Amino acid sequence: MGLDRRIPIPAGKTVSWDGIITALRAAGELPVIRMIDNMPAFPDETPAENWADVRVGLKGGMVTIRRTAAELMCVRWGTGDAALIASFENVVRACESVTR
Repeated sequence: MGLDRRIPIPAGKTVSWDGIITALRAAGELPVIRMIDNMPAFPDETPAENWADVRVGLKGGMVTIRRTAAELMCVRWGTGDAALIASFENVVRACESVTR
């Protein structure tokens, strides 16, 4: 079971992976890419500009970021322990910061 948060992307705004990962690192996370668009990825791999789905390992667990033209959707997987919730909130804040 997962829990998701949706962050709207304003019309004409482009959201890059570099912006998200920079914001995550600034929040103290150590993101490790696990999958890109449902395919296994190298931990230091950078998604192509047209990425739609990135799964990232964080201090608290795994979080998925899905991107469409209209929104970013952050999904947390697993239990609701404090570490996962904190990492998930960092992802949500990072995504919100790049959509402004």
